[in-house]
Amino acid sequence: FDLAPETQLRFDTALLDAALERELPVLGICYGAQLLALHHGGTLHHHLPIDLPAAGPHQLGDGETRHPLKLEPGSHLAQILGDAPDPVNSLHHQAVAEPGSAMRVCARADDGVIEAIEARHDGFCLGLQWHPEKLDAASSRAIFAAFIRAAKNNGEKAPSPREG
Repeated sequence: FDLAPETQLRFDTALLDAALERELPVLGICYGAQLLALHHGGTLHHHLPIDLPAAGPHQLGDGETRHPLKLEPGSHLAQILGDAPDPVNSLHHQAVAEPGSAMRVCARADDGVIEAIEARHDGFCLGLQWHPEKLDAASSRAIFAAFIRAAKNNGEKAPSPREG
C-alpha cells in the first residue's frame, strides 16, 4: 500500500529515531542517507542541477553507467571497502549538502558531491547515496557483510578485508 509522502516521512523518521535510540546498526541507502543527515541537523541539495550546476550527472538511471568514489582515509567506509572501491551507480537528483553534527562525510564523487556519510561515534551508522543492492560488486557485498556483522555484534563496527 502507498502512504502519503508526509505519512511516509513521519513513519521513516520515527523508525530511524527508534533504531538510533536503541543503538541498532543503521544502513541508510539513498533517501535513507538523506534522512540520516536531516536527523542529525544536516541539510540537502534539493535538486543537484540547480543547487550545484557544475556537478556531473547523478541521475543516470539503472544502466551500466558508474562513477568512482573518493573515500576519506581512516573512515569506517574506507576500512570496509579498502583502497580501490568499485565504481557506484548514481540514481539521484538530491544529495546531502551538510551531514549534520554527529555525522561525517566518508565518500564523495569526483565532482565533490557527497556520496556517503557515517556516524562519528563507534556504532555502525552509514548512509550511502548510491544503491549497492542494485550492483553485483565486491564493494556491495562488503558493505552488506559489514552491516550483518554489526547486527550480530550488537552494533559494533566490525571492519574486515574487502570480500571478493
